[in-house]
Amino acid sequence: MRVTKIEITRQRFNSARSLHEGLVTLKSALPHSDRSIWVQFLCTTPHEADCPRSVVVHDLIEDALRQAHRMPGFRRNEEPIEIAAPLPRAARA
Repeated sequence: MRVTKIEITRQRFNSARSLHEGLVTLKSALPHSDRSIWVQFLCTTPHEADCPRSVVVHDLIEDALRQAHRMPGFRRNEEPIEIAAPLPRAARA
């Protein structure tokens, strides 16, 4: 899977659960095709409310990739996951 775009939406701190959560969407180019697919993951990271946004974004993306590796095809290392997308702006800080 070649990830060509990463988007994070609905990012917020959940004070009841003491963690950050967000919806991470990965756009992937299909091999041998000019079509793309979008895969979404509900992700969390256990940081304090005042944690720098760049750290939270990084960890949300890591959680999405962890979940992607559990999908059929990836969990048996049949297809590697390649990141060919720029990081979201907050993760670059």
